[in-house]
Amino acid sequence: MQQSTIRQIVDKIDSALGPDADASQVEKIAADILADLTIATPSVTGASESGISSGASKFTFPLLLRAHLSLSDCASRLSATLLAKTYDKIRRIGGSIPPLARQVMDRYGVHIPPVSLALRGTHDLLLGYRKSDILEFLSTMERSAIDAGFNSVDLLDINLEKGGSRVDLLDLLPDLLRSTTLTRVRIHIGSSSSGVRAAELLDTAEALFTPEINSDAIGPRVTLYCNGRGFGGFAGSTGEIQLDLDLSVCPLLDSVRDELPADACYGDRMALLATVGRRLAATGDKILDSITARFAADNMKASKGVLSLSLNAPGEGPAFSGIWAGYPISPVADNAASLASASFLREALLSDIEDRMNVCIVSDDLPLTYSLRNVRAFSKKMTHADLAGYLVEVFAPAIKDGRPRWLSFAPSESTPGDNAVQIPGISGSVSFIERTEGWKSEHFSCGGCILPSTRPKA
Repeated sequence: MQQSTIRQIVDKIDSALGPDADASQVEKIAADILADLTIATPSVTGASESGISSGASKFTFPLLLRAHLSLSDCASRLSATLLAKTYDKIRRIGGSIPPLARQVMDRYGVHIPPVSLALRGTHDLLLGYRKSDILEFLSTMERSAIDAGFNSVDLLDINLEKGGSRVDLLDLLPDLLRSTTLTRVRIHIGSSSSGVRAAELLDTAEALFTPEINSDAIGPRVTLYCNGRGFGGFAGSTGEIQLDLDLSVCPLLDSVRDELPADACYGDRMALLATVGRRLAATGDKILDSITARFAADNMKASKGVLSLSLNAPGEGPAFSGIWAGYPISPVADNAASLASASFLREALLSDIEDRMNVCIVSDDLPLTYSLRNVRAFSKKMTHADLAGYLVEVFAPAIKDGRPRWLSFAPSESTPGDNAVQIPGISGSVSFIERTEGWKSEHFSCGGCILPSTRPKA
């Protein structure tokens, strides 16, 4: 709402109450009118020039703020220098992010979410160093992020594609997870242009059996993905901070539940979801604007990154969103109902959002590319080959078709007989992997590449 509109409302109230009206009374009545307008009018986004209205903040529940920070200017061939430069940058620049972000959230009266740090360019810094040095660097980076007040750190993105493969970093994964507590790692296992190699998938499966792969604080610590460049990406220049924000769609979805008749059709649900997506995107955009403006006031360069609308209900996981969409939900993550719910929710929530806004739909902190849940549990009684065979089944079709896919994995002491299990750090039930065929000899065709490269031969 424009400032001129706000002044007109206050002037009208002042005229009606008379010149002797108490200023606080005028302000209170104006605030009540603005809140009512925000809730009652579908076209109102809920954000005003001076902040977020009480109507919008009531249904705004941030789940995560992610700050990207590049370390590309910290490179050095001297280990002591590299340690000092990375620790200093994370503490000096990154250390201002958590308190400032929490101040802005508190000002708007919304839930204060965990603040995560995503370090960019880490793998390039480690080229040429010994394993012991790399582990020391990475554990020091995590320690500096914790000292700076972050709740978790996306420390490393390992690329296993042919031509740029960092299998050496994959070999470090078990020791890295044992020496850190709040670190998360992403592994790019392949793409349609290079295929995916069987030997590295088997190595990845073996690494997933590391006992420390899960955390009570942040849930699964290893994510696999294909046909992508890393979630959110980092487009900033050296020293720039990029901020991503995840908002849960569930509080606002719950508030409009009564607006749907019992026999609501596809079009009715689509229209209401479009309104929910538009309102939340506008509110999240205003929060990111406020945080970046605070950095600018302190002469620090920060930019808005990705605004994510999360299907996860606070403390419950994404099942509520699937039920709201009107599809039956079962504990099997990859069944037809879960796939249909995910597709419908993604398309509807994004259908009325301005093209200029960088908005995506996420589930379990990862881009929604397939089913409602982006996390899978596997029994520790599985063999490494069985898990590798499952990775072939879920990723090979996506790699072949050029589609992105994201999944996190968590080991469990339970057996998959009940189809689902509770995982520390993850809300709601998590589906078990069902795998019976195991690793196949034909997976080693094409010279060890499960899918041949689609690039034309020279």
